[in-house]
Amino acid sequence: RTRIEYRKVHNLTRKTVLSVGQVIPRKGVKDFFEVARLLPQLDFQWIGPRVSPLLLYNPRFERVLKAKPENVRFLGFEPNIERAYCGGDLLFHPSHSESLGLVILEGAAVGLPLVVRRLPVYTSWLKEGVNCLMGESPQEFADAISDIISNTGPDVSSREVAAPHSLHTVGRDLISSYREVMK
Repeated sequence: RTRIEYRKVHNLTRKTVLSVGQVIPRKGVKDFFEVARLLPQLDFQWIGPRVSPLLLYNPRFERVLKAKPENVRFLGFEPNIERAYCGGDLLFHPSHSESLGLVILEGAAVGLPLVVRRLPVYTSWLKEGVNCLMGESPQEFADAISDIISNTGPDVSSREVAAPHSLHTVGRDLISSYREVMK
């Protein structure tokens, strides 16, 4: 029901590629646009706030943003982010660097297929071809997204990626650690 409502509110009728994060160069906005140009038959949504150009002005990035493809929409801050994740068909996270990748865990928690940039930070918990597809170039990302959308690639199931990071699991581990320290 959440998915249907979200898609209706945002007029989503085609397969939808979702990205979540601040609208800044490090998050891979330029590659997101290039992939959207390669896949005009899909809708691309970016959810997250834009840092004011008054605080972070970058003329090259401003030119990138002005050349946004027609099939890309910026939705800004979404107070009910779970609904947004449920409205997408796939999470594409082209960020150039991350400390963990909370967005990936959130997408995995709702079962979205994942396409991410191949980064060292992910190697301990993401397995390419098992729970995600990875790429490094817009063409590799577009191929991975096409494989998932058309069901021609590997069956990547992401939900188990989020389980070790759930509130229940982390809470249980913290209580266990606390009890161990208090002995």
